[in-house]
Amino acid sequence: MKKAIIFFVVLIGFSTLYAQSSTYPIYIILSAKTSGEDGIIKVSTNNKLFKTPHIIYFIDYRSKGIHLFFEHNNFNTSELSKIRKVKANDQKETLHKSTSFLKTIAPIDLDVLLPKWTKEQALAFRDSLQGKKIYIIDRNETKNKQIVLVEVTCHKSAW
Repeated sequence: MKKAIIFFVVLIGFSTLYAQSSTYPIYIILSAKTSGEDGIIKVSTNNKLFKTPHIIYFIDYRSKGIHLFFEHNNFNTSELSKIRKVKANDQKETLHKSTSFLKTIAPIDLDVLLPKWTKEQALAFRDSLQGKKIYIIDRNETKNKQIVLVEVTCHKSAW
């Protein structure tokens, strides 16, 4: 119970800090895998509709009823405009930075937090991310002292 209260105080602190201005990005660090059932699964696809790979991070802890869904899309706007009107958020960025960048931010470590969370805590976290600029840093993508920051949207509904 005490841990849950401390968690919510920290979560409210994060939410309050970032709610003041949506100009401050939220950084999430995790270790995604490409297959399996429980955990953080990364799916990446390529096609002409996207300039860069379309990436989806499924966060699935079935035993706890936790299902979260993050998506990175960088649409090829000339192809997209053939299907529908282009929107301002149809292009997300991917940044490459030195690992020293991690010393300048306070990323939210989902590898540590998710196993401890209840469904309600995960949903509160998801809700706190709505409308925010979010970057995911996948530990498995770190190479040659470089990290990759993938801008994503956290979707309200999962599958």
